[in-house]
Amino acid sequence: MTNLQRLTQFVLDTTSKDNANASELGGLHNLRGRLEIKGLEHLRHSPVEAKHMNLIGKSHLHELRLSWNERTVGDGNEFEKDDIILHDILHSNIKALGISGFGGVTLSSSTNLFTNLVELNLNNCRRLQYFKLSMLHVKHLFMFGLPCLEYIVNDNNSDNSSSFCVSLTDILLIRLTNLKGWCNCSEEEISRGCCHQFESLETLSIDDCYNLISIPQHTYIRNVFLTNVTEKILQQAVNHSKLEILSIRRILNLKSLCGVFQHLSTLRELYISDFKE
Repeated sequence: MTNLQRLTQFVLDTTSKDNANASELGGLHNLRGRLEIKGLEHLRHSPVEAKHMNLIGKSHLHELRLSWNERTVGDGNEFEKDDIILHDILHSNIKALGISGFGGVTLSSSTNLFTNLVELNLNNCRRLQYFKLSMLHVKHLFMFGLPCLEYIVNDNNSDNSSSFCVSLTDILLIRLTNLKGWCNCSEEEISRGCCHQFESLETLSIDDCYNLISIPQHTYIRNVFLTNVTEKILQQAVNHSKLEILSIRRILNLKSLCGVFQHLSTLRELYISDFKE
């Protein structure tokens, strides 16, 4: 099978000699397109084994989905090895990256690993608190089930973080229940226009982020979908925008839409549902 070019899923399991191990994937040099690797929690006992998969040598792989079993029991030291595993897997040709069940507190990696990354999908990383990736060209960001994350951007003075915001066209945030803001700039800095402005953002979807208090300024946003967020986020989302589609559901503490509609001269579609007051 050394000439195999398409493999949709590879499941790691080191619990017995008969199950798949990292070196078996390492011998498939011609893989291309999309690959999902599951069972990465089995590498925590020896994270250097991730190198045996030789994904860095598979330059024709452009979409990678990496999965740890989020229900695995272990201590913090074990979970922190996930960042080592991740660093030894990624290579610079990856354009779409999905990470599920990552156990570390900090997600970080070398700048040069993300030069071609266009899409990033993070879900069910339940211990993740710090997001330190230099993703200069990412356009599509999807985050789901990150209950410990307070800020997506932590370095307010980084050129990389501001470039990251400029390139984004689509953002989807779901069940980030502890998220307070995109960055930890003060509200005054954000209102004046901090360095984290969405200059290319077209679609913003936020669902069940009820502790979110601020989002950066934006100019070209066209589509906004909001569920279970505060009235303040609704106001910030529609201000100074050229919205064409707006969907709002369960907006917290919203008494009236009068102050919202005055900003919607370009609106074509409006969806309102599930309001108690």
